[in-house]
Amino acid sequence: LAFRKGYARKDRMVVSAVLALLGHLFNQGLTHELLSLQLLTILLDGDPTDDSVDVAVGYMCIVGRQLTEVSPAGVHAVMERFRGLLHEGTIGRRGQYR
Repeated sequence: LAFRKGYARKDRMVVSAVLALLGHLFNQGLTHELLSLQLLTILLDGDPTDDSVDVAVGYMCIVGRQLTEVSPAGVHAVMERFRGLLHEGTIGRRGQYR
């Protein structure tokens, strides 16, 4: 619920905090990998903003290792989306170097 409200308001701090909590819950095995993949899909779908890409990169830093072990195909799809965004050049310089 907090993620939905923060995402609708484009409140980066709320979304980052909620994703950090969910990421650590995933690393402890309390949430399913589909939740993590769905959150990343929401952040990267359509025409993502610089903030949503930055938040998605931060979330991947938290859950990346565990998600790779559990769902390598899902991580590959997310990385392809990141790669596509870099090649399109639609994100700012700050997001490219994170």
